[in-house]
Amino acid sequence: MPQGRKLSATEANALTSPFADSIEDYFKYMDQYLWNRQEKAGKPSGEAPVWTNLDDEEIAALTRVMMRFGQHNAAAAAVVRGAIEAHDYVDVGMIFVPRIQKTVEIIRETNVPKPPRIRKSA
Repeated sequence: MPQGRKLSATEANALTSPFADSIEDYFKYMDQYLWNRQEKAGKPSGEAPVWTNLDDEEIAALTRVMMRFGQHNAAAAAVVRGAIEAHDYVDVGMIFVPRIQKTVEIIRETNVPKPPRIRKSA
């Protein structure tokens, strides 16, 4: 991520809620990814949460730390801004990617071989 400027106190305050919302969704997507990997590996996941079991206080603590860190470090500020800016794109990706994967899987499983071409002899 390109480094820019640190977060101002005003910007950190304004980004607190959107950042918390973003990371909650990212954690949900991470757990879904892990569960899918376990399933594909033939291991029962039981859908035990790894990331989604953080409570509101833990999310708030992580958010506060990132906002403070972003006020002192341009790279951390870029992570905060990037997490928020990418949120909608990640949401859309999570809508389409599994459906595209399933579509490709169905197409491969139902691939009907083409009949051999009959060549006309001269």
